[in-house]
Amino acid sequence: MESQTSPMADGDDVPAPVVFLSYSWTDSSHEQWVLDLATELQNAYRITIRLDKWHVGGPGGDPIQYMESMVTDPSVGKVLIISDRLYAEKADGREGGVGIEAQILTPHLYKQAGGDGKPQKFAVVVTEKDERGRGIVPAFYGGRLYIDMTDPDRRSERLVEIQRWAYDRPVHVPPPLGGRPDFLSDGPTTGTDGLSRRALSALIGARSDAVRTVEDYFDMFAEGLSEFIPGEQAQLELATERLSAAYLEAERVVLELSRARLGERGHAALRRFFESLFPYLRPEHDDGAIGIKWDWQTDPFDFIVPELFRSAICALIRAGDFEGVFSLTSIDYVVTKHGGRLAQAFPFPHFQSGVHDPSLRGKIRSIRERRGSLFPLVELIQADVILSLLAYHHRSDGGFMTSYWYPDLIGEYERQTLHTPLPTFAKAASRSHLSRLAVGFGLSPDGLRELVVAISDMDMQEKRRHGLASVRYAIITNSENIGSKQ
Repeated sequence: MESQTSPMADGDDVPAPVVFLSYSWTDSSHEQWVLDLATELQNAYRITIRLDKWHVGGPGGDPIQYMESMVTDPSVGKVLIISDRLYAEKADGREGGVGIEAQILTPHLYKQAGGDGKPQKFAVVVTEKDERGRGIVPAFYGGRLYIDMTDPDRRSERLVEIQRWAYDRPVHVPPPLGGRPDFLSDGPTTGTDGLSRRALSALIGARSDAVRTVEDYFDMFAEGLSEFIPGEQAQLELATERLSAAYLEAERVVLELSRARLGERGHAALRRFFESLFPYLRPEHDDGAIGIKWDWQTDPFDFIVPELFRSAICALIRAGDFEGVFSLTSIDYVVTKHGGRLAQAFPFPHFQSGVHDPSLRGKIRSIRERRGSLFPLVELIQADVILSLLAYHHRSDGGFMTSYWYPDLIGEYERQTLHTPLPTFAKAASRSHLSRLAVGFGLSPDGLRELVVAISDMDMQEKRRHGLASVRYAIITNSENIGSKQ
């Protein structure tokens, strides 16, 4: 007797399942249909098929004994019933070989409970439907789900369904149990754990409600940040540390939103998100609704908000969405006091207002390192540098910028890591990539090249005057080679 695990491809550690086909010899065309199905399942879908025409043998073979052995043999993992009208009639009337087989199958089938998530040994393929459009199945099969192969156009889809059933790999499986709800944890939370999972699921699944779900998450996240406002100045470090989990959660949603490439709808959601965070940086725009009373209470948010903004730029660059970079940096953020009064517009560098408490400021690097990020350091530095160049460009272009974005990661980490061009500037040696990168600046490719060369040629004193870091921009922006290739 052949084992269920015998037919294996070289180097394959997953045994091919063994499936017995039960069917009626209705007529020659139906027998050929079953034979074709058996051949395709075995050759194309790696399922070992047991079929009377192949295994009973010639004259003298006992098909009844063979059928009984196929149902009871433990090496046969599955039984697939091919049900047409004649099969159902013979099974219900207990006629002929099908009737005998039905008697053998019935008690085993009833032992197979439905809806318990366990592998199902028996399944029915329907090849005919009744006048009401319902699949014709024998009475002993009851109301169990069947595989409908009456539509030739969906044959390939149904064959995959049979394959997954044979391998006990259903299409729809319950997701893993989520993590501990954040409201059960000690200390403050944004209360967005469940909503973040829902937003990620909508984005990854490309659902039509993805943007709305993300906006709901952003709204709750912004509101929930009020739980982290420190009550005493001595709690600044603790409050900042506690924000780490919230930061990583929001960073994940921002990353998936950028990957989804939802265009202006996604860009608008990001802009609205950062506008909703602005009151945590400016107490005068709180109006008591959030609960910030003193300037020092903004310090934890003065740290996390620019970090999130930098991560958003990272995510957009990684996705090649330079239109998104332009959207987040080229338009003022309009912030109003609660109640709709005193509307005021701020350019993006105002998100980087800086941590004021000297004790907390000295611990920012260690807090950042313990927290981590979804992005490697080189991508974070790259986003920092691009934001710095963008702020300089808008300011020098007579634009709205009144302050600069300082790339503080360069000052905090080893500068010897910056001896080669940053990734997107290395790619910008190609004119095609330079054209895409230039979109983020609202410039032509030649205009961006001129900007990069001009900054590279500045002396250190001039760079400091414009809020640029004292690093060799000629190297990290690849100014010598930018746009030099087709």
